[in-house]
Amino acid sequence: MHSATGAVEAMRYLKAGRYKLHVVAQGAAVVKRITVRAIPALHQAFYGSVPHIQAWKESGRSWIAIQGYGVADVKFDAHDSADKVFAAWSASQGYQHPLMNGIIVDEFGGGDGIEYDVYRRVVERLNATYKPKIYMPYGGRFYGDDRSTKFAQAALHGGGYVCPEYYLTEQPSRPQAEQFIDELLRPPPRQVRRAIQLLDELPLAGVQSEGDRGQTDGHRLARRPEPRRTSRPGADGQLR
Repeated sequence: MHSATGAVEAMRYLKAGRYKLHVVAQGAAVVKRITVRAIPALHQAFYGSVPHIQAWKESGRSWIAIQGYGVADVKFDAHDSADKVFAAWSASQGYQHPLMNGIIVDEFGGGDGIEYDVYRRVVERLNATYKPKIYMPYGGRFYGDDRSTKFAQAALHGGGYVCPEYYLTEQPSRPQAEQFIDELLRPPPRQVRRAIQLLDELPLAGVQSEGDRGQTDGHRLARRPEPRRTSRPGADGQLR
């Protein structure tokens, strides 16, 4: 995939081991830098190479699906609300495909609405029905003593992750970009303490990037933090 800067990206599926990269430049081309990254998890909904799932899983990585949180015709004070949400979320390939690891659900705002009681019950049921597949709520700030925090706790108890959303908008310069990221991603100490207290969770960074929407080969890749509470890299550079 060629970007406006002339950079080239390629993705390959490799088994664990040592590799030697041979680089050949033709014509006036000059290789200034090579960056190699490992991606431990992908959004199945945005990257459609289904035949690669087996090899991806055999390499020790995870593959998850994205799922919208909205469900049509649900009244959260009705007796069948949890059944309707369960039917919709459990139908995702993240639960139904035998090699998938679960779903990330887009997106929640947090708060104390009665819908979070329903969502919590559904997540508890999903955890029990599809263990060890995981459920990950995306977008919210679950730091209060409210229904949405109990919902987030249910996701964590099932082995999932809480995934707050941040938009990293382009900045005029690198120093300004670094300052912007630092201010955005460094929550106040009180908020961090509260998150650890309520969720028993330490924050680790994950990355989601998106290709050019105007290209037919554009795709999104998603990496979720692996694993919770520890961030010691192994010999292959993966978090353990």
